[in-house]
Amino acid sequence: MVGKVVKHIVVERFGKCLLESDRNNAITVLSDADIQLAIEAIVHDTVGTADQGLSTCHRLFLHESIYGDVLDRLLQRYGSITIGNPLETGSELGLLFSHATKKHFLQLIDAIKSQGGKILTGGSDAKYARNFVQPTIVEISTSAKIVKGGWVFQVILVFKYQSWEEAIETNNNVCKGSSNFIYTGQPKVISTWLSEVHT
Repeated sequence: MVGKVVKHIVVERFGKCLLESDRNNAITVLSDADIQLAIEAIVHDTVGTADQGLSTCHRLFLHESIYGDVLDRLLQRYGSITIGNPLETGSELGLLFSHATKKHFLQLIDAIKSQGGKILTGGSDAKYARNFVQPTIVEISTSAKIVKGGWVFQVILVFKYQSWEEAIETNNNVCKGSSNFIYTGQPKVISTWLSEVHT
């Protein structure tokens, strides 16, 4: 809706628009992946980009055989994230750009909880002034309505999958993805993934 309004205004002055839509990108980690490499990539892609990149991840799919290990390591890494002034050395996560955005973050958390989501870490204001919030990891059913949405916060939804077919199906069950990543030790799998996953 906002895009239509903006485009109408710009067209009146014969201008051109390039509008960025919501995105709902995913990372899938296969059972044979280098877990530590995947962890650092996940943290970078969910927190390090401050959710301002087109590749920012909102959904994380983990094979059932590594689910507990990856999640434990990810929670430990999230616990060590330094929140602060992004201009200062050592800060990994800065503030949201407005108080209204912070309010929307809290509304998203409420929506997640109302749809059966379990907050594993984060989900509230950070203990700082202004518009800081905690990076958040959530367990939730793939059937929850919120899974198909898009947002501009450091909130990642985590899912467990059993089979290759399930991973493909759940990845493709949204219409807003603009990028999709896979971590595996099998190069041949990557080409199959690229042909079957829609972003």
